[in-house]
Amino acid sequence: MKVTGNMTKSPAEINQLFSKDALRQSWLDVEAALSEVQGEMQIIPQEAALEISKKAHLKYLDSEELTREIKRTKAPIVSLTKQLAAACEKDHGRYVHWGATTQNIIQTGRILQIRKAHQLMRKEFGEVLAALIHLAEKGNMMVMAGRTQRRQALPITFGFKVAGWMDEFLRHLERFDQFEPRFFCLQFGGAIGAMQSFGKDGSEISKRLGKKLNLTHLPVPVRSANDFLAEYVSTMALYGTTCSKVAQELYTLMADEFGEVAEGMGKDVIGSSTMPQKINSKVACNIITVAARIRSQIFLAFEGMHSSHEGDAATNKMMSEALDTVCKAAYELTLDMKSLINELQLKPEAMRQNLDKTNGLIVAENIMMTLAPVLGRQKAHDLLHHAAEVSVSGEKTLAEILKSDPAVSANISHEKLDEALDPANYLGDSIKITEETIARVKEVLPKLA
Repeated sequence: MKVTGNMTKSPAEINQLFSKDALRQSWLDVEAALSEVQGEMQIIPQEAALEISKKAHLKYLDSEELTREIKRTKAPIVSLTKQLAAACEKDHGRYVHWGATTQNIIQTGRILQIRKAHQLMRKEFGEVLAALIHLAEKGNMMVMAGRTQRRQALPITFGFKVAGWMDEFLRHLERFDQFEPRFFCLQFGGAIGAMQSFGKDGSEISKRLGKKLNLTHLPVPVRSANDFLAEYVSTMALYGTTCSKVAQELYTLMADEFGEVAEGMGKDVIGSSTMPQKINSKVACNIITVAARIRSQIFLAFEGMHSSHEGDAATNKMMSEALDTVCKAAYELTLDMKSLINELQLKPEAMRQNLDKTNGLIVAENIMMTLAPVLGRQKAHDLLHHAAEVSVSGEKTLAEILKSDPAVSANISHEKLDEALDPANYLGDSIKITEETIARVKEVLPKLA
């Protein structure tokens, strides 16, 4: 699959990158590049190199026979290279797979496939950031309750909440940029990494092959080194956890008890088979699930780092399974995030109703800090704490209690008190921080296009 054009690929298309045929073609691509490098270096005849490169396509192989042969030999690269050699004219096939080992080919092929998916994921990630910009701009003047320990704390704007998400995603983008040169790397050193089969040309072959495949070069290509592979899994798990945190927050705010947001759904979407009134989350739920699937692979990937001696097929299999699972899930997750953010409906009326539920208690800190210069911070705190206890009983609002308190009336006018009681007047730098964050995100979007 070529990574071209602006059309969004489906998760099924990404999954196809790891199909039997796609992986086999990736192995052939590596074999072709290896023969080209060795031909250029005159390690094998140039004519043989060209013939191997030409025939390194599945169309020249018998796929069904190859499957049977792999089942018989339990050695996929041996079976593959046997057919590739047979497909070559004259005696050029004798130079196929010259000096390489199975892991060199299979791992490199897998990394090439992951890179295709990762490039597409980055593009979709850019669209997630663009959607978050729009959401932050839309919600930057919508005042809502900020919450800590699941209780109302201080007023913020919805845009400020989104700014926190955007800032976290920018850090993930930094992590992507940092791990990519380490992960998209050629680990190519023959049977155990010491280049025995390549003689004095080993390091040069590895460097040239990496350049041809657009992969960085691993200076010590020992087969037991899997840390850079595990880094991909852990980095994507961090990214996925932020996605699920955002989805979980929105999932919570969709609840009837909050009602501050809603998933945009078509009129034909059904929430429940038995409760006709229900409109259940679809996308947020899937994000939470897929992110958990990604995190579940951390253990397998870290186990895959425990390679014995200079190479271990068992740990290779663990790592391969973790890489495939995470790569496919990360793309699906990113598509769902784009859908969730783009289709999210904001409910500012519900946000305001929830702000008013505490009868002004959400701005108690503002009143305390207004009185603190004249009463002292501790005395002002005690006064507001007592007023809050009375207000919670429901007998009076916080405004009524404070206006009837002589200590308050003597130091602050009713007009100033009303201003301090308005949540919209106690947003701190919510709006400014959001605007600054939007500007930072806009700066990075071009490199994700």
